[in-house]
Amino acid sequence: MSQLIPIFVFIAWFGVVLWRRSVSRRKRWLRQLNLPGSWAWEAGDSSLSLSGELDAGSYLLREGGAQSSGRWRLLGHSLELTVSRGDLDLGSTGLYVFDLRRFETGTIGLDAPGREKRLYQRGSENVVPLRGKR
Repeated sequence: MSQLIPIFVFIAWFGVVLWRRSVSRRKRWLRQLNLPGSWAWEAGDSSLSLSGELDAGSYLLREGGAQSSGRWRLLGHSLELTVSRGDLDLGSTGLYVFDLRRFETGTIGLDAPGREKRLYQRGSENVVPLRGKR
C-alpha cells in the first residue's frame, strides 16, 4: 500500500497542472474575445450591446424597431441570452443560445435558428475601461 502513495501524489499533481493550464487558456481566450462592448451586424439592422465581465453580464439586442434585454453568459463556445424584457421574439423559453465563433480581432460570428451565420463587428467606442489586472 505504501508503494501506491507516490503514484497517487503524482496523479493528483498532474491533475492540478492540467486544470491550471485549462483555466489559463480560457482566460486568455476570453481576453482575446473581449465580448463586452457594442457589436453591429454587418449585413443588417441589428446591434448587440454586452456589458459586465468577460464571460457574463447584461445585454441589449436591437433588431429593426424591436429590442430585447436581459442577462448573457458564455458557456464553452455558446453565447446564452436569458430574456428578462423586450418585444423582440427570441423564442418562447426565455433562453436563446448562439453558437459563437471568433474570426479576427473585432469580428465574431453568431449562429442560431432564425439568425443563421451572422457576422458582428465591434463598434468603435471612445471609452477606455479602467480595470485592474485580474
